[in-house]
Amino acid sequence: MDVFLSQNGISMNKSQLSHFMGLFTGLFLFSLFLFIPILTPLLMAFGMSLPEIGIIMATMGMTVILLELPTGGLADQIGRRKVFTFSMWFCVLAYLCLLMFQGFIGGVIGMFLWGTSIALNSGTLNAWFVEQFNKAEGTMTLQKGFARVSFHSSLLGALGALSGSAVMFVGEKLGYSAITLYNFLIMLAMIIIFAVIVITQIWIKEDRNFDSLSVKVFAQLPNQITSGVKAVKHPVLWRILLALFLTVPVASGIEKFWPIQFEALSGNNPLEWAYGLTYTAILCLGSLAAMMTNWLSEKLSHQLGKVLFVSVLLRMIAASAFALSGNLYLFIAFLMCYELFHQLGGSAYSELLHQSADNEIRSTIDSVSSLTMRFGGVVGSLLCGFASEHIGLTNVWLVCVVISAGALLIYKSRVLNQPKIEEPVTA
Repeated sequence: MDVFLSQNGISMNKSQLSHFMGLFTGLFLFSLFLFIPILTPLLMAFGMSLPEIGIIMATMGMTVILLELPTGGLADQIGRRKVFTFSMWFCVLAYLCLLMFQGFIGGVIGMFLWGTSIALNSGTLNAWFVEQFNKAEGTMTLQKGFARVSFHSSLLGALGALSGSAVMFVGEKLGYSAITLYNFLIMLAMIIIFAVIVITQIWIKEDRNFDSLSVKVFAQLPNQITSGVKAVKHPVLWRILLALFLTVPVASGIEKFWPIQFEALSGNNPLEWAYGLTYTAILCLGSLAAMMTNWLSEKLSHQLGKVLFVSVLLRMIAASAFALSGNLYLFIAFLMCYELFHQLGGSAYSELLHQSADNEIRSTIDSVSSLTMRFGGVVGSLLCGFASEHIGLTNVWLVCVVISAGALLIYKSRVLNQPKIEEPVTA
């Protein structure tokens, strides 16, 4: 019987594997969302201007762009667990940098290290999960497996954001400065990353034989990267990657710059605690979106392109209303709507991506997807950081909404709406 076996010999079917994977990635997200809600406010507390924040954010994106494919190829060669562990150590270094050097240079270096961590991370856990999922017994579809992972991990991420919000709220009441509380949250996030590293060594096991890290491995990276790039010609892959690129600028612009508009609408009221609370709601909506995706997929007979079409259409409507809202409460309400629809269809995208790739290049393909997303993120960050100086942040968001409309045409393609997709591309 071909099932997934954990280190202690307990077998897990597809459903159980998805459950435990969700809890593991959720612990990582708990740490991550102690930090993400305070990132932009932290840079503002450093005294950074809007263009400087744009440069710092773009540094992270450009770092990922430069390292994404090499690190994805590395994961296919030396193993997903090793590369994921490296990514966690770079995350620790990024946190240390932001704690020790709190200025523009510290922000740039910190985001370079964080970008390196992100590049190393992509193409690791997802690729490992898909391979183990495909070997485990059960009838659950990969889309539903990813949805279950998202459901659990989003809830734990929400708990992390809520914890951060509670720290900010209580800390402000006790008279601590915002920067002191930001530093405390970064240290707490770093401690949890250490726990993730330990659990990775215990729980994540790989059945395949991978190469050891050596000069020879790095010499072979160009061939591995070439295989991944050639794979993009797959009729499913190039379509979903192009659609992803078109929809990322608005997502990046909203994710990184909504706190600026939030502070403008809130006036002089100290609401730093609200950042974590908002992200808590966003992540809880991620769990709801996972269940909605399952329902929508069933209603549309597993035509995953149509699921993503609905997601993009609803995102465009919500983002437009969000950008045009001049009231604090409407601003938050439409932000919640956008985030719900942004996460709708995530598991559908993951199934289309991973069922179109062979195990030998799975991490590389996942990195190509992440590279596409990060490149679009750089576009969004630079637009919001610089174009907003001339036409305003609201108008930049609306321009990004128009750009995302191109994805609607792609997701209507027959290729993305067949019960059985094309055969996976191989190395």
